[in-house]
Amino acid sequence: MCYSALVWASYHKYQRVFGGELDIKEFLRLYETRAEDRKVKIPKGVDLAFLDAKTPEERRIKECIDAYNAETMATSEPELFKQVKRLADAERASDQGNEKGAERPAHRWQQDQAAQALDCGCQAH
Repeated sequence: MCYSALVWASYHKYQRVFGGELDIKEFLRLYETRAEDRKVKIPKGVDLAFLDAKTPEERRIKECIDAYNAETMATSEPELFKQVKRLADAERASDQGNEKGAERPAHRWQQDQAAQALDCGCQAH
């Protein structure tokens, strides 16, 4: 199991089990900071803790998460289109018998997929 899967990120579960209080305003500040600076990285597990937002602060955090995810999708779609097109071109070239030339674009596409998976913290399929 990877490290990120072992990280305990659920705010509500933490409160129930340990009776502790995390400063939700600091979480809100962190998410608002990420909205302004995309270099701020927050584990997906922490995002998941706010799926069932109950308080106004938690709902605001969820809004920040939703906006971030929508923006990420919008900026990723053109790159995904380019990669899918490059793979289709490589497969067409392979079908035409130009296998040596076709291997490079397909291989590069697979490398790009693996690199993007590492950047976003998910696994390539």
